[in-house]
Amino acid sequence: IVQQISVNVHHGETGLNLAARLAGASEVGARFRDSGFAKLWNLSFIFSVVVIWGITRPGALPMPGLLAAMGLLLIGHALMVWRGKHLGKPRSLMTVWGVFALILVWRYGQSAFWAMIMVAACGLMLLATDRRRKDGTSLAELELTEALPGRLLTLMLGFIAAFYIVISLDPITNVELTGAKNMLSPEMNLLVLTGVGLVALVLYLQRAVTLEKLLPPAFAALGLIVTMALAGLTLNMTFVVLTALIAFVASGSYLAIQGEFRAGMRALARRDDRLVRIKEKQERMQEFLAASTTASEYSAMDMVEKTDVGVATGPSEVILQSQASPTDDSGPVQGSLRLIDTELLALAEKQRKRSKNWSTAGEYDLEVGDIHHQPIITMMFLVTTILVTTVISFLSGNTLMTLLFGVLLSMLFVGAARLRANEIGLRLPDIMGIESPIAVGMAGLVLIHVAGRASNSVVVLEDTWHLLVLFGGLVMMAGMGIIGRSDLGLRLPNALEGVVFLAMLDRVICLLIGGEVPLPFNFDPFDAFLFESGVPMMGIEVALVGAVLGFDWVEGKRIQRDMGDHRGAAGRSAWALAVCVLSFGVAGVLVLAFTARRSVWWQQPAPALMAWITLPVVVQGIMAWAPELLSFTVVPFYLVASTMSMITVGFVAWTVINRMGLWLPAGLWALHILLFLACFGFPNLVYAVVFILIASTVSWVSGILTLRKGWRIVGALDLVLGWIVAGVVLIGGSSVTGLFAILLASAALLGIVTWLTQTFEGEMANE
Repeated sequence: IVQQISVNVHHGETGLNLAARLAGASEVGARFRDSGFAKLWNLSFIFSVVVIWGITRPGALPMPGLLAAMGLLLIGHALMVWRGKHLGKPRSLMTVWGVFALILVWRYGQSAFWAMIMVAACGLMLLATDRRRKDGTSLAELELTEALPGRLLTLMLGFIAAFYIVISLDPITNVELTGAKNMLSPEMNLLVLTGVGLVALVLYLQRAVTLEKLLPPAFAALGLIVTMALAGLTLNMTFVVLTALIAFVASGSYLAIQGEFRAGMRALARRDDRLVRIKEKQERMQEFLAASTTASEYSAMDMVEKTDVGVATGPSEVILQSQASPTDDSGPVQGSLRLIDTELLALAEKQRKRSKNWSTAGEYDLEVGDIHHQPIITMMFLVTTILVTTVISFLSGNTLMTLLFGVLLSMLFVGAARLRANEIGLRLPDIMGIESPIAVGMAGLVLIHVAGRASNSVVVLEDTWHLLVLFGGLVMMAGMGIIGRSDLGLRLPNALEGVVFLAMLDRVICLLIGGEVPLPFNFDPFDAFLFESGVPMMGIEVALVGAVLGFDWVEGKRIQRDMGDHRGAAGRSAWALAVCVLSFGVAGVLVLAFTARRSVWWQQPAPALMAWITLPVVVQGIMAWAPELLSFTVVPFYLVASTMSMITVGFVAWTVINRMGLWLPAGLWALHILLFLACFGFPNLVYAVVFILIASTVSWVSGILTLRKGWRIVGALDLVLGWIVAGVVLIGGSSVTGLFAILLASAALLGIVTWLTQTFEGEMANE
């Protein structure tokens, strides 16, 4: 080792390239020469590593000698790099040494000493790189010599993570060299390796802010922490696992705040560059139009700008036009000159989409509103947290504690991301109106909960505290997205929808997989397990009531300020249905009432229809607990549906009399659905026939009076269906009273329809 280093140093700054005479032989030879692989610095190092590996075996080379030889080789070359004498490529040397070190660790163990050697050598090379950068060496020159600090750190962290993986796999081919018995035991080796790993992490975190590429070393650091925890689990060393956990939290928090610095600066640079470019472009356009106007003796030039709060910018904002205004009607007609900035047109379309979820009232929102702070490292640590806690939840079945841990870590990383975004004055990207780290964290909580309820461990139906923790975590995560925001009218509905929709999705998935959660519309919070199941569900109910009141309050404010509808009819219907699934009655009734009221304001029949046909189900959920609590008789579901269907008949008549054609289809469909639901509670099919004939009569008569052929066809089909069911009743046998009721209903239907058809025959002919 001493000989090869001294010989290479004596060759000076040019060095010896053994492939120098291959320049003209072939293209392959020229590339081989230019690659620098055949330089004496590189070949001497590689051959030394190969020879040491080849002679290593029990009885030939003791373990201390192996470590000394390999360590002196790498550190000796690293010292030459630090002194500026080395002409090789540091990253290539570290790669070769690391691969052979990994092979030797797999067979002979003692990975802690190998990690020490690698960290020491990497530290020397990093010091050399820092000195060269202070001397004015550019990044391009450092990349050419493979001395970029980010790549060196990635290699170091990656190989140390591989050492942890070897410990986790516990290879059966492990043998001992001479002298290995007097060295580190497996437990002590892992402890020392853990210390070395922490030193490597600190070495990386010190330079994380200044690295040219953030992701590769960040991934390597994350892999090191995860493999450290896996190795601790393999050897049942709780201290190592806790150390890995602390390192994960500390590293993630630091990188979320400081590691994203360069990414934030790049986003700010993009924003400033775009503003300068657009300003220069507009000045050129104005100069051109001014010159054109002077030449043509026209003087009207308009540049329309709209910066109203919450209103998206249209194409007129990006059009400069020189308008002709002749003074003599007999003169020649001149055309108008229009200049359109296509870039601003595209930005205006993006602004229009953004205006649905947040305010677009900023001074330069049109120009730079689509430039966001991208918290890539934070998202990486957040996703890792979610995956790890999901696995723990599934394997242990301890959903409650795992959820608490997931909520705390998720809020930590999300808070760090928001803090960095606020410091640089940029927004975070959003998913359905919720900032992406928050949305990912909320979805992760649902995944953790579902994994815990799907585990093979024992899950108890009567214990619902995990549901309260999940709902509380969703509320806290969503609340972080609206704290300190001025556009609550846009953000608050998105946050409320995110909480309720994700909680509803979690409840449905848990029901499908047998996760032992309360059944919707059939839960008694005042049963024998009041503390275990009733109290948490009451807490969720209170939160749901608050969410319903908050959502309606925001809608009222949006109406006062002449803002558009938030989600439309489909979104309002989905919101009400999700609340009903989660509620045991109180919040369900409130949300249906508010939905019907707002649907009248927005003239949207679909939400009102959904609210009306869902009300019997919500009432059925109330009947699961209210009769015993308030001491009254249970009202059967079919009686509630029958009563509501009769009320619907009156509503349909009102719409026909007052010519409210928009609401007629909703009323008729509600009638059909309610009568269909009511059929299942009565003792025989005679009631079903009568209900079908009632639906046929109402539909047919409404179609005649409003001159709508479609509903007349529906009424005729209902009549055919009713007679088919009546045939089934006759075949199965029925009482005389039942048959008389069917004949009477049929006769009334045919009589009314015949009379109305003859009365309005002329109008229907002209339809």
